[in-house]
Amino acid sequence: MTAQNSRTAAGRRMVEELRLAHRPLRSDIAQLGVAIGMLEEAALAAEPVREIVAGLTVGQFAWQIKSRCEYFCDHLSLHHGIEDQRMLPVMQRQFPQLRSVITRLKDEHEQVSVLILEISVAARDLRGDDADSVGRLRGNLERLATLLAGHLDYEEASLFPYFEQMTRDWHQG
Repeated sequence: MTAQNSRTAAGRRMVEELRLAHRPLRSDIAQLGVAIGMLEEAALAAEPVREIVAGLTVGQFAWQIKSRCEYFCDHLSLHHGIEDQRMLPVMQRQFPQLRSVITRLKDEHEQVSVLILEISVAARDLRGDDADSVGRLRGNLERLATLLAGHLDYEEASLFPYFEQMTRDWHQG
């Protein structure tokens, strides 16, 4: 039996579902980086931005970034909470050899949680006309983007081969 043939229908479905959950996380963190970069440029030269974008102040753009950061962080926290409470315990029971992988994933979830708190504080303090506040948020988002990219890659590479062996979806225990 080849590796392709040994993949179960439930396993293929779980792999695709997790890819679908990870795709917007990857995309959104990249888009937040672009947006904060634009705000950073605007904070350094606020007056030209005001002239270019009639009716849209730098402050309004900053508010939108704050809101998107909050939404993204809440979504990411929920995603990791579900993994920690539901998915990883099932994987640990069914595949004890994943102990070190699961420990690393949970440790990374904890690191992400710390960064989310730092992003929340930086977003709360964000002012579109203050380059320092924009820089703080940008630095935290960049650290999160780097950590998240490595984390998602590791999670997928480590867990997908085991998902593909499962005959029942992890949601079912």
